[in-house]
Amino acid sequence: MILAQPTGGKASPPANPRTVACARPLAARSSAVLCAIALCSPSAGATSTRADGFGSFERPFAADSPWNRRPVAPRLGDYRLPRTRYFPFVGIGRYSTGVFRCRVDDGPMRIEGQEPGRGVWIVDEGVSRAIELPCWPRDVRPAPGEDGHAEIVDERRGIVHSFWQLRRVGPGWRATQYAWSALAGRGWPDPAHNHQGARAAGVPALGGLIRRHEVDDGEPLYRHVLAMSLDGSALRRGYVAPAASEDNDAESSYRGRIPMGSLMMLPPEFDASALATPALRKIARTLIEFGAAVVDRNTDTRFMIYVEQGADFDLHKGHWNSQAGDDLQRIAGALRPVVGQAGWRDGLDRVIGPAPAPNLLSMRGPWVAAAPGVESGREHRGRFDSWRQALVFDTATGTGSLRQRSSGSQRRTRWAAWTANAAYRLSVHGSAGTTLRLQFVDDQERVLWESRWLASGESQDFDAPQETRNPILSARNTAGANAWISGQLRRRDGAAPAAR
Repeated sequence: MILAQPTGGKASPPANPRTVACARPLAARSSAVLCAIALCSPSAGATSTRADGFGSFERPFAADSPWNRRPVAPRLGDYRLPRTRYFPFVGIGRYSTGVFRCRVDDGPMRIEGQEPGRGVWIVDEGVSRAIELPCWPRDVRPAPGEDGHAEIVDERRGIVHSFWQLRRVGPGWRATQYAWSALAGRGWPDPAHNHQGARAAGVPALGGLIRRHEVDDGEPLYRHVLAMSLDGSALRRGYVAPAASEDNDAESSYRGRIPMGSLMMLPPEFDASALATPALRKIARTLIEFGAAVVDRNTDTRFMIYVEQGADFDLHKGHWNSQAGDDLQRIAGALRPVVGQAGWRDGLDRVIGPAPAPNLLSMRGPWVAAAPGVESGREHRGRFDSWRQALVFDTATGTGSLRQRSSGSQRRTRWAAWTANAAYRLSVHGSAGTTLRLQFVDDQERVLWESRWLASGESQDFDAPQETRNPILSARNTAGANAWISGQLRRRDGAAPAAR
């Protein structure tokens, strides 16, 4: 099947344009510890299909998620997508993704890293380890491109498992990278859980995907934001909300004016009915009403919009469809970035206010003993469990404590800075017998401010000190092994920080 055509005309179409650098693993330490992710999570939580249909396999994420909301009176910029070697592309291709549903009789699966002795890179934890999922659909087939995307949806536990470079090796499975997102959540990262999927923007490949059941559903448009990638000639370094990451080589490969996380739309006067291709009329209506979020980079293609593997969607039917090609170029020429809006409506057509202040505090490790083993004569340890978004203790610390102090522990998000003198609330949840303390220190390790030791259910309000570069979390546990604790830090004014 021909998937792309050079914009020059009649030459034989080259191979399908490939998506590159899709959330490549960050350089970091690897861990020889091959342990399973916990099978229950207070953060993700078991879920059932909501009455409104959102947060389900067929309609992922919350009604007010950035995937399901649409802007009111959007204001569009004047930047136009530059011409590229290939025509725009809407379809399945080698760099889309399959979506696979866990069934009650699906058994568990252990996923190893691509190299012997090295695990899967778990982005949120910052470590490599084997993963043991409690359910693994029998029909999993990763996308055939080098990105090897696959999304596993576990409705019972409310989790979307997002894999990059997943492949089958004999009876088992291997992957390069793993992240997860809450099925009934936002489907976009936040400063605490700031990488939730395999796309460069930190989102699951399920987000914005045109699904198999939507293609011929009789609706005039897709009732959600679409997922879009752009060539590097259109992208600008410096992601914006709601994205929390971009390609590692953005400095050298981005040369345009559209940052990762931007919303692209067609102006309301665009005449979708004038397009010759019925499938693209539906796409155009969606781009007028909801738009498309920029989540990844491709190579030499003006834009790509992704369709689920296995869907009955083919603009070219085995040969180049010049009418579809012309329609795609009309759409590309009219697309503009959204630079403002009067408000938002959610997936149930309700007016929604600004997003609440995000959690700025990550429980990400590494966690080490503040002093060598107080009681047992050895260092007490704990581990960050991404599914719980919590520190899990391997053993009691007694009167000692574990300390989180690493440049990678509190990843700063561009649009959600820790602000000097701002009013914050620190809240703690966890097992009985666990406590948490937050400190800010200067470069000479002098304490500028510190909280009380807070137990589960307790909180403390404070104004941030002038210097917030060096936050330190400390945790204690008298409850024994497998106790856990988690903290949240939010602005007290309730508003999310403005995008930069």
